[in-house]
Amino acid sequence: VLKAATGTALVVFGAVLLYIPTVILYIIMYYRYLPELVTTVPVYLQYGVGPNPFGIASLDHLHAFQPYDISVLLTLPRSPANLERGNFMVALHLLTPDPSASSSPNLPYIPPHTAARPAILPYADPLASLAARLLLLPYHVLFPARASAARLALPMAEALAFAPRRAVPRSLLLEVQGGQALQVYEVSVRFVARLRGLRWLVYRWRVAAFVLITGGMWVAEVVVL
Repeated sequence: VLKAATGTALVVFGAVLLYIPTVILYIIMYYRYLPELVTTVPVYLQYGVGPNPFGIASLDHLHAFQPYDISVLLTLPRSPANLERGNFMVALHLLTPDPSASSSPNLPYIPPHTAARPAILPYADPLASLAARLLLLPYHVLFPARASAARLALPMAEALAFAPRRAVPRSLLLEVQGGQALQVYEVSVRFVARLRGLRWLVYRWRVAAFVLITGGMWVAEVVVL
């Protein structure tokens, strides 16, 4: 009986030891294979260079073969200069390193996706704006920047995927084509992942996916050994 109990204990101990690597591999796979659902990348505009302000930001979170909805978020003051500017364009260029950059140093990046969208500060009736200021006077006094700001969300792409892996953008170039006089509080680019297939199953049913995948890997290890 003691021999049988010892053998059973060794088998259980060995099974537990085999299960630990499967859990570690699953965790690594989960964080490497599953993209972040929503990612907001801040862009810091550069003024005084060229006809329009622009900004460059690095991208290190995009996955190949993963569809994304991409939008540009603008926060602008409702200043007289911005209101008089009217319509302006916002251009977004997603960039990936050019394999032939060594032969063409002037063009080290190629854009796998480029989009431009029109933007304008929303019109506000003067009487309605004055009434809102009077009703919310304490808020306008305490937070003048927030109260007088307008936030725009410009959709730049829907369900955009990159394939193969070398086509995944590594940086972005954003240009606000409103001239150097356009006043901007902050700009960011938002990526929303559209999960499909196995990624959707792993994200939607986390516990069930963990049990099934780690259990299948553990059974395969036991059978092989």
